[in-house]
Amino acid sequence: MLLYLVIVTLIIIFASQNLADVNVYLIAGRPAQMPLVLVIGLSFFTGFAMAIVTVIRRAIRRPKRDESKFLQSRPE
Repeated sequence: MLLYLVIVTLIIIFASQNLADVNVYLIAGRPAQMPLVLVIGLSFFTGFAMAIVTVIRRAIRRPKRDESKFLQSRPE
């Protein structure tokens, strides 16, 4: 519980120190202005989501082990 409190406190301090607006240049159009902490948070969650999708795709594509072979080759 104490660890969570420390982590949340550090996140709040980090967010309060990064509230300045920054220009975010997208592919086309005018730059969007948003707080730096929002840009950092969106980047983090986008990377996290991509990692989760990659793990799920690899788990789906992984060939299933034939457990009967595993049980037969096990020494007794």
